[in-house]
Amino acid sequence: GKASLDQINPEELTQTSEQSAYLQALRLAGRPSDAVHSGEKFEETPQILLQISLAYADVNPRVGLDLCQHMLDSTPSNAVQFAASAKLAELSGEIGLAIDFLNDALQIYPDEPAWRSWLARLLSHQKDFDTAAIHMEEAVAMDPGSAENWESLGKLYSKSKQNDQAIHAFSKAIELAPQNPDTLLSLASSYRASGNIQDALDCIEKAIELNVKPEKPLLLRAEISRDLGNLS
Repeated sequence: GKASLDQINPEELTQTSEQSAYLQALRLAGRPSDAVHSGEKFEETPQILLQISLAYADVNPRVGLDLCQHMLDSTPSNAVQFAASAKLAELSGEIGLAIDFLNDALQIYPDEPAWRSWLARLLSHQKDFDTAAIHMEEAVAMDPGSAENWESLGKLYSKSKQNDQAIHAFSKAIELAPQNPDTLLSLASSYRASGNIQDALDCIEKAIELNVKPEKPLLLRAEISRDLGNLS
């Protein structure tokens, strides 16, 4: 807690591991400025630079990004350093650079599903839905119990009009989190796009039963009714 951190004298921390842990604790306690101030008094090692860079995420991410790039240029790089650089690049609005850093991190450590789903989100932001879907497929393969990742994969398939794949992904998400009305509506939209109107209406009814604010499912049902009217 705050009191225990205040009892620590940073000048008595002589090991880099102790100094790094102290800076991390300050960050996690919501004291990034204190972490920066204390870190600047320690010897400049990769661990200390990493913690100072991450502390800048809440203060001035551009400065943190510059520190990360200095760290990457001056020391042998590891996956965590690249991921930290990606975070700061994203916070600085440098989405393309964040994607490059995450790709570098995944080259070193390819089996982190959170990084795969993060990269998919960034690629989706850049409208590269097909590549985003490839990385999200990797994420769900590594962590098939994540309803959030299955839902994200369904949305990516929907963006590229792969309706059958979207239906499968949304269905998997609902198996894992059946009380999520938004996923039911996404599944309904995919059923509608593929021409499975009755399945779409069934999903909408389930969403209405779950949703305390039924405006969205009612609107979708009205749109389907209009579609059917235009066909008659």
